[in-house]
Amino acid sequence: MHVPELPRILASMVIARTAGAMTSIAIVLFTLSQYHSPALAGLVTFASIMPGVLASPIAGALLDRHGRTRLVTLDYLVGAGSLILIGLLASDNSLPAWLLVLISTASSLTGPLSNTGLRSLFPIMVPEHLWERVNAVDSNGYVASTLIGPPLAAGLVQLAGGPTTLVVIGVMFAAAALVVAS
Repeated sequence: MHVPELPRILASMVIARTAGAMTSIAIVLFTLSQYHSPALAGLVTFASIMPGVLASPIAGALLDRHGRTRLVTLDYLVGAGSLILIGLLASDNSLPAWLLVLISTASSLTGPLSNTGLRSLFPIMVPEHLWERVNAVDSNGYVASTLIGPPLAAGLVQLAGGPTTLVVIGVMFAAAALVVAS
């Protein structure tokens, strides 16, 4: 934690990973409650994952050439904007199913930027003798977000509703962008 900038990167990583883990559950629960269609929930889930997988090689090239921190921030902002847009449109009953799929697809395209981008900063920031430790912190960050995010999302959907939960998760992504960019 004495490495300059590392606490900020780790804080951003924890916020964003928790938000990401929440999104995977919240988007399914939201779609099921709003549209009452398991098929649409499956399609939205697919749309929120597969385009990003296909864009991964391009994301890797971009990260190598155009500044990791800036592209990670971009992904967080795209995630924030997408979730807040979905939540606000749904609250206003102005979100047709095709638009939900389209927004999910578009937001997926930048996902690899933060998934890979932050992890690729560690060997640059941290001295080689601390790589094992920072990798352990990184791995534990995944475990913690996987344990905390889904139940938190499910509880929020139950208490506040799907649209509000998506807005809250969007705000979390915005906070992660602010932390990583500062």
